[in-house]
Amino acid sequence: DLFANDSKAKAALLYRDGTKSYPIQLADSDRRAIALTYQLGKMLAAQLLYTQQSKVAAGKVQFLRTKIGTGSIDN
Repeated sequence: DLFANDSKAKAALLYRDGTKSYPIQLADSDRRAIALTYQLGKMLAAQLLYTQQSKVAAGKVQFLRTKIGTGSIDN
């Protein structure tokens, strides 16, 4: 999230046990790739959520149409 919002941010390599930290330089192309990958992931997550919500909504519409007697979504 940090790199997606601030492509000039610096990165640091941190050992797993948290004892040492080494600053590293990222090339502009690496920063841009991180930001674009993050943005793509957010768009794909939003698309998946929309698809799931559309399926739920279609099911609810079908249920309501059945309850009021039309029985078809096309009407």
